[in-house]
Amino acid sequence: MIADVPELINTLNKLRLSEVAAEKAPPGTFLVCGPRKRIRSNGQFESDENCLILQSREKTPVSIARLVEAVGRGMANGGHSHCDAKSRHTNSLASKLLAIAVCSQYRFEALKEIKKNINSCNVSLWAATRLPLPFSEQYRFGDFIYSRFDFQRFQGLALHAGCDYGKRISPTLSSCAAVERTPRVINCLDHNAFPEEYWPKDWSTETTQRILDDYYGELAEAQKEDFLFDLDQQQALFIGLGLGAISAGFFQGLAGFGEWITVFDRDLPGRGWGIPNKVVPGFQILSPHKLEEGKRALISQLNLEDWGEHPLDQILQAFCEYLQTAREFEDNGRLEEALLHHVFGLDLILGGESSVPLKNTLATRIAILANTPMKSDFQEVVAFIGDTYDLRSSYVHRGEKGKLDQAKPKMSIADRLKRLSEISKIVLAAGIHSRKQKWCIGSDARNKWVAQIDLAVATRNAGKELSQNDIDQLGLDRISLQSGDLVPNIRISWKT
Repeated sequence: MIADVPELINTLNKLRLSEVAAEKAPPGTFLVCGPRKRIRSNGQFESDENCLILQSREKTPVSIARLVEAVGRGMANGGHSHCDAKSRHTNSLASKLLAIAVCSQYRFEALKEIKKNINSCNVSLWAATRLPLPFSEQYRFGDFIYSRFDFQRFQGLALHAGCDYGKRISPTLSSCAAVERTPRVINCLDHNAFPEEYWPKDWSTETTQRILDDYYGELAEAQKEDFLFDLDQQQALFIGLGLGAISAGFFQGLAGFGEWITVFDRDLPGRGWGIPNKVVPGFQILSPHKLEEGKRALISQLNLEDWGEHPLDQILQAFCEYLQTAREFEDNGRLEEALLHHVFGLDLILGGESSVPLKNTLATRIAILANTPMKSDFQEVVAFIGDTYDLRSSYVHRGEKGKLDQAKPKMSIADRLKRLSEISKIVLAAGIHSRKQKWCIGSDARNKWVAQIDLAVATRNAGKELSQNDIDQLGLDRISLQSGDLVPNIRISWKT
């Protein structure tokens, strides 16, 4: 699973699995299982109170994160599904298998055994609503069947998998609408084949079950993403011909109206797992008091008391609406669409006219605003925005939906989205700073702002240093991005 490298082995031998409160995970640790809701043997959903983390009390030769990445590469080399360099699930899956090895008295050997026992597994997946379906007919398209939930088939699969999940699902679902995907074959750990001597002897059954439940839950989440992508893709022709669609968007709102049901089973009976509702993440209800505090902090720190009264506010508001949509897509796991909406918004607010090179104009304008707050090289930000713009073109013009990770493999879509989100916040802050400047007035306020940006870009491209006046006009040295969950996490140091 990992190379026989002394630094990796020494780090592995110094790790331990700990249970801590969610808000008390110390730095340098690695999250294995976060607090989640999960279904218990009595059929009730209960929330975990604590997290499981990997940590070390001693300094390790390499970071825990690097060891997790090494395990992920080993899993990918062993053929484990959803563990290639482009998958956002790799490190989460790797951390769970690493946790199993850490709690074994034969750590390195346990990792070898885990790799040996990665083999094929069937995955059956349903998106079952709680909406009664008055028709008994089936509608088949591609790999999908839209019909009433086949409760008997589900129970048979669950029984063969060796889980009692089938007893916990209400038979009333059999009258409800569901979309079932043809079973897929993936490669994952056959935990039942893992030699008994490598299981931790002093490890509680509850902890074992929790890690395995989260491991299969992560696989179920990856399969759900594939399900939603394929659901739309395989209906594209029929939608184009005017036939109604069962869209992925509908099933992304299933939280209160149904459940995702996933059963993993193998040819031999009793060697599977069942996941209800994937593993339903726990959520936090925000207090109105906290929300009001955050709103006041934003208004005060960013001087937004007069929002809507300045000429630049209209386009900044439109930009914010793109960012809001991007966030909604991100929350629903649609990272490509989230990335695109950031690009759309940035293009709206800083893009050039059709008579100029669009990509380079947008990239240099963004970079002149963002490189100082991000403490990044100007040309590096230009290249990042250029690559991201190319992804937009790949999606829109070349039909590469679902394949953007392959187009620019050096950075995952998740990491690219995270960085682009930070850049969007900085651009927004720059606009908020400029809206208060005396020169940013009139119906052409946006053009005046862009002209100031272009002057700074031209100075930079001529190999000259920006004057303090150039910097002051755009507030380039007054914008900072704060780490963590502070509100606001973007700050402007207003000149008094």
